Amino acid sequence: MTVVFALFSESADTHEPWRGEPEPAPEPRSFSTLGRVLVVDDDELLRRVVGRMLEEAGYEVMLAADGVEALGCVNASEPFDAVVADLRMPGMSGRALGERLAAIHPGLPVLYISGYTSDWQPELATRAASAFLPKPFAESDLLRSLQALLGDR
Repeated sequence: MTVVFALFSESADTHEPWRGEPEPAPEPRSFSTLGRVLVVDDDELLRRVVGRMLEEAGYEVMLAADGVEALGCVNASEPFDAVVADLRMPGMSGRALGERLAAIHPGLPVLYISGYTSDWQPELATRAASAFLPKPFAESDLLRSLQALLGDR
């Protein structure tokens, strides 16, 4: 003789499909984000960390390893609300990317980041929708800078 014991806790799922009860339909999930942000940095670890910070704050994030990949993302997906781009990258620099984006999507905010403060040039700030955040930065500084760029969007 075999004896089977079933243990249930108060938080356990008590759905019993063997009784013929219909399985409850999952509730639809609604996603509300603070905006879509493209993160562009040739440093994979930093790109992923920044992306994770933004996702946890409520942004929808797409990652790109360089300027060329970023342009492909911009052309192939829904519009972005902002771009976070490293200024110093091989191939297409963040500055060149910002210039291309300004031609394609005027008014698209770009938050430039760099570990080299000498990379920041005042003429980059002539665009109303651009700012600079030196690396390393705290998550709170990243979020504050991005929110300042996005304003009331």
